[in-house]
Amino acid sequence: MSLPSAPAPPTSTDPNRQTPIELNPTPIDRPPEIELAFWSVIASAVLGAISFVARGLQEPPLIAVGVLAVLAAFAFLIRAGKNWARIVYLIFFLIGLSSLFVIRELIALNGMFFFAIFCLQTVLQGYAAWLVFRPPGSRWFRRARVD
Repeated sequence: MSLPSAPAPPTSTDPNRQTPIELNPTPIDRPPEIELAFWSVIASAVLGAISFVARGLQEPPLIAVGVLAVLAAFAFLIRAGKNWARIVYLIFFLIGLSSLFVIRELIALNGMFFFAIFCLQTVLQGYAAWLVFRPPGSRWFRRARVD
């Protein structure tokens, strides 16, 4: 003996009929590019903290901690889907690239080891900027803005 099947939902051809409101929409699936960008920026901030401590706290601690906190904040804002954060992050990154024009001074002041850390940070931050503007990241930011 089989159980009776549930009745089919009513269908309507009325074009003015509204679709039901979904109370629990599915969360936005964050693309792996955004996760990778997030962790690249966090890794860059960790390298910055290590470099700051290893150089003997040459900069005022408040400034160094502030810069690292802003960098980490941008990582979290980008991960949260804030489109303005990825744009401002890109602008800050491009401004920071100007320090590459003084490579000799960076090496003379800090040594090759710290220059290598600086280059690794630059690569990680550039990679993150590239990831968030690739098509999967751009689609995700557009979708996050709509929701």
